[in-house]
Amino acid sequence: MYNAAFLLFSMITLLSAIGVAVINSLMRSLFLLIISFIGVASLFVLLSADFIAIAQLLIYAGSISILLLFAVMLTPEISINNQNSKYFLFAALAGILFIYIMFLFISIFDINQLAGLSLNKLNFSNTIDKIGTLLLGKYIIAFELASILLLFALIGAISIVRSNESDFNIIATKIKDKK
Repeated sequence: MYNAAFLLFSMITLLSAIGVAVINSLMRSLFLLIISFIGVASLFVLLSADFIAIAQLLIYAGSISILLLFAVMLTPEISINNQNSKYFLFAALAGILFIYIMFLFISIFDINQLAGLSLNKLNFSNTIDKIGTLLLGKYIIAFELASILLLFALIGAISIVRSNESDFNIIATKIKDKK
């Protein structure tokens, strides 16, 4: 049962990731990217990494995908359909070379896997509790500094957007003039 679920989620993840690279429509590529993020989160669930799975869903499948969706929706109509790149052949060859090197690496080095009874001996049941205790205990300063850094990044993004409102109006009038 575990192997079937792993194969199902890995195929969903891989096929949607390939679709992101191959499909020319940005909106369809974005939706396939969201499916790929959800597939990766489900693989983390199968590996008993529940905190990383939830973080994957919240950060990537949620926040990053919404950010990309707004970016695609705010682009002009001309750039929504991707054109074939002149680097497609080079990128395909680089991808095939990367896959070959990874298989070569795996075949040369003996990578120990935890499976079956040895995996069940490890206790992964309360990772969220341990991570929460560490974040709000030993690593509270780093946690608070990260939140302050994110707050400053948000304030900086808002100030950049507010200062360029006049630039946006100039671009909007140029687009209207072309129509």
